[in-house]
Amino acid sequence: TAPFSIPRPWDREAPRLVKENIDEIVEFLENVDDIIELGRVVDGQTRKALLTSYLPPSIRKLWRELRTYGVEHSYADFRFEILHLYPEVDERRRGSFAGLVQLCQEFKGVKRDEEGRLCRFGVMFCGSVKRLQAPVALITNRDACVMYLRTLDSGFARRVQQFVEERSVATV
Repeated sequence: TAPFSIPRPWDREAPRLVKENIDEIVEFLENVDDIIELGRVVDGQTRKALLTSYLPPSIRKLWRELRTYGVEHSYADFRFEILHLYPEVDERRRGSFAGLVQLCQEFKGVKRDEEGRLCRFGVMFCGSVKRLQAPVALITNRDACVMYLRTLDSGFARRVQQFVEERSVATV
């Protein structure tokens, strides 16, 4: 196989940050970090220059004006300060109660026979609740269960609640 070649900013396969939305920013940073690792770029300033070279001019100017872009700061410090510009990234990592409410609204009325939709909701719901409960709990288990049941189709929710209650009695 051919050795890895670091893409130039004008290359078709170079990472791009088209919109400053959270998903794009996270993916862009991960892609550039992969390039840095695969290209074995070790110098902090070279890493910073490479990262910002893939940006559109307006964002490049903003990021290069950060105090940590200077030589006295590490690439890790620079990347941390970039993320500080976008607190939504940290909120997504930590989770938010508003995000959990939005998720429940999105899946409102899920029925028993919608297996795939129910599974996706369950995975996303559990992940959100887990993030909200660590390290400082922003939601209790009881409140999470109530939100979950309220999201389900009302008939399905009653059957789930009845099943859980029957299991609880059986284990006592």
